[in-house]
Amino acid sequence: MAAARAAGVEALHGRAVGLADWPESLVREPCQVVDHVEVFGLAGLLSAVGEVRELVAGGSVGGELGAAAGPDLHLATGRGVVVLDTRLMTGWEVVPVAGESGFTVPVREFKEAAGVRGGLF
Repeated sequence: MAAARAAGVEALHGRAVGLADWPESLVREPCQVVDHVEVFGLAGLLSAVGEVRELVAGGSVGGELGAAAGPDLHLATGRGVVVLDTRLMTGWEVVPVAGESGFTVPVREFKEAAGVRGGLF
């Protein structure tokens, strides 16, 4: 799996460096893939099925923490793994909820196959 991820990054890098008209301030660098799946505890984690779009008044987010990567929390829920970008939490109070709350905030379901991206971003 790591080899497949690396091959995908290398293919995107090849497309990027092949583009014409780069600004003089940018230098084409060689591709150096570093896989951080193990470091962030993502190995063996199920693919995410969606991400929290926004937090809303009266809403709740619940699940078992599977991994944390950068600002993202990967939460195992009844609907699958949902990613919460903790930067959305700025200004919100974190409080325990009695019972199982699940997700009552808007979630954007991923439509593309897990691990498939159409571009660099």
